[in-house]
Amino acid sequence: MFKANTTKGISVISAALLAGAAFAEEYVYTTDLASVTFDEIRAQIASDYSMPDFEFDDTVDLKFVSTASLSQANLVGAGGLTLGKFSVESFSRIRIDAANGTSVKIGTFEWNQSAQQWGSRIIGGNWEFGNINIIQDGTDPNAGFCFGEATTGIVQSLKVSGNITGKISQFRVGTSTAEYDAAAWDNPGIDVKGYLSSQTKFDFYAYAGQENGHLYNKFGAINQSVNIGFVSRDTSAEDFTTINIMITGGASTIDGGIADMSGNVTSIVNNGTNPIKMAVFMNSSDGSLVQKFSGSSLKIEGGVTVMSGTLLINFKETSGVNHGNLTMEGGRFGSSNTAGGTFLFTDLVYSGGTIELALDSAEAFDSLRLSGTVQLVDGFDGKVSFDFGDNLAWLIDSEENGGKGVKVIAWAAGTVGADSFAANSYAGEDGLEYVADFTSEADGLYVKYVAVPEPSTVAALMGVLALAFAAHRRRR
Repeated sequence: MFKANTTKGISVISAALLAGAAFAEEYVYTTDLASVTFDEIRAQIASDYSMPDFEFDDTVDLKFVSTASLSQANLVGAGGLTLGKFSVESFSRIRIDAANGTSVKIGTFEWNQSAQQWGSRIIGGNWEFGNINIIQDGTDPNAGFCFGEATTGIVQSLKVSGNITGKISQFRVGTSTAEYDAAAWDNPGIDVKGYLSSQTKFDFYAYAGQENGHLYNKFGAINQSVNIGFVSRDTSAEDFTTINIMITGGASTIDGGIADMSGNVTSIVNNGTNPIKMAVFMNSSDGSLVQKFSGSSLKIEGGVTVMSGTLLINFKETSGVNHGNLTMEGGRFGSSNTAGGTFLFTDLVYSGGTIELALDSAEAFDSLRLSGTVQLVDGFDGKVSFDFGDNLAWLIDSEENGGKGVKVIAWAAGTVGADSFAANSYAGEDGLEYVADFTSEADGLYVKYVAVPEPSTVAALMGVLALAFAAHRRRR
């Protein structure tokens, strides 16, 4: 351990020796000042250890310790910074800024704020991290770290190759587009390859210049029991904001390959007019991730798109909102709850994938409710695919609804015929195989299960039809 040098209340301490190396490139910088720059820290290290060419890079670990008791201390000029690890210990709230257009690259980011009501924050620039862990034991149990700040600036982009864990309060990140643009997913505002797991409720905000348009955020998975909120402070009645969240992880993203966002999804106006809408996209990188949204109230109003993987949403949630369109392009979609829920969408837009509806009994079966209709994408020549589970004995030759079975989709307008739907078969206890028999009516889609004829029965039927056809030809 090297002896600390002290200048104007600031100390720089080199860490312990590394085996096989002259020095471990790890430094502790302690200050009680209200503001300090990264250039000052670098210069102090260079001076104290006679390293005039010293620069921060990915081989350097830096620990910043603030002993000040302030409403806020400032760490200035992060733009261009690269560190292997950056850790912070503070009593005060710390704000770190980077100029817009600059980049900050940090391998491991660890934050421990011991006692301050409001969370620390980063603002400006494009930030890249390996892993983020936020520890905050402030006076407000709901306070956490903020990515961006309401009064001084957003974070232009946030990229994390690992996970975000700990206490998070706010995201003010990214650049919006006026209309939804699929190409924006190539460079989203937030791109977290691992999972997000906050210990406190956090909110996504729209800010000046973004209130009327779409924002784009990717997470490998979301796995937490706290709420996600969307807060609008835009007072214009002409402005509408949608925050798009895409789930992109695979089997290795989280243990077991199943992530559960079990908190609620809320959307409020805080001095604003129109609430922000959330849209969910399921696009598992390897098709194997299961993402659940199992909260009791899920204000997902911007639509649900399933492309790959499995997305399960609580069909028994109580928000009462229309969730927008269900767009099926691949993967699987169903309920995270037990059978017996219904989920409200505008239209079902289909070009692939499987919809899971558990049909356990006449008293407990899942269904979809559409304020619009079913739309098959132009060029699609297949069938809308369902998986109704394996508790289907009660649906064999069902007499429900005049012999049509149960209504699995209620719609405002029936524009698709029964032959455009297919479902899993069912092996009965009697050894026979049963298949789904759909009926398309003006009010919805019904299904029951009927036996597949034995091969001998089919052959006999074909023989009868052949004889009838031959007799018809002789009469002509």
